[in-house]
Amino acid sequence: MNAQIEWKGGVPEALASIYGTMAGDGESLLRAAWLLWEDDLVNRIIADSDKKVQRVEDILDGKDPVEGIENRLEELVKSLNKEKSPYLTTEEAALYLKASVQSVYDWVKRGKLHPVPGRRRVFTKEALDRFYLTRRRRK
Repeated sequence: MNAQIEWKGGVPEALASIYGTMAGDGESLLRAAWLLWEDDLVNRIIADSDKKVQRVEDILDGKDPVEGIENRLEELVKSLNKEKSPYLTTEEAALYLKASVQSVYDWVKRGKLHPVPGRRRVFTKEALDRFYLTRRRRK
């Protein structure tokens, strides 16, 4: 049963917008939201969607800011690796082995971990890798 309602002075604008929204009209949805919730909420929704649209356009244009940050970080890591010494300090060795600095000192004192001869407590990654592997086998 289809009932038709006659409105004095026409259909209220908010109701017409809701009807348009139900029919799939996005503009009607914004208009209904604006009429029901005022400017503040709708303006925030529009601003947020504009930011998202701009982000997608930037990505499509090859101007993705996240990608730019990732590229810059990769460049920095490469430059640091080029300038970095082949030796690791006690602190760096502790980080590399996921252990405390005191543990590294203890392993050296007990003769389980060997620093580079003639140098003051520096290690090669190869020596740390060997130590790590032998330590894992014992567990």
